[in-house]
Amino acid sequence: MQKLVGLVVLPLFIGSVTCNAQRLHQHEIQISCGPLARPQLLEDLVTSFVGIFFGETAPELEFSTFYAATYRYQAHRRMSIGVVSGITNGSTFKTDYSHLKSFYKHTNGTMAFETEFMIADRPIVKLYAITALGVHVIRVKDHVQTKTYAWPTCQITPFGIRYGRKLGAFAEIGYGYKGIVNFGLSARL
Repeated sequence: MQKLVGLVVLPLFIGSVTCNAQRLHQHEIQISCGPLARPQLLEDLVTSFVGIFFGETAPELEFSTFYAATYRYQAHRRMSIGVVSGITNGSTFKTDYSHLKSFYKHTNGTMAFETEFMIADRPIVKLYAITALGVHVIRVKDHVQTKTYAWPTCQITPFGIRYGRKLGAFAEIGYGYKGIVNFGLSARL
């Protein structure tokens, strides 16, 4: 089994120190969908930390689906920078600290800057990792009022794979505003 894994994975990493010269200073556009998105990642960390510090139980997390468009520019042979814009819609029951349930609808608009680090960059297959930081604007509407507020957000994606030359498909595994699994189509210009 180890030999089989070695035969499959090793060719991806041979020569992966440099990317193809044609892709340096290249542009990439992506359209993606991320189920199980959680744009309130930083808010969750603060709330959970404060709750644990004061002996309260952590609140239940509600996930949504994130739809996004991404633009990336390959600035270095091992790194590209980009900007992401996306939206999340949903409705759910929210339980507050007084244990009251209320129905509400939410719309999240997210804008973030991301950095993509290439692990292996071959002509057809690319393995990468992403870190991103941005802001999301939340509009919450319940049966009484509508509130709008902004909160910082982030995305940590330790593993992503893209398959294709000019047009391709990609899948990413991480946590944050894009979702636990994010997939879609991309085009290199």
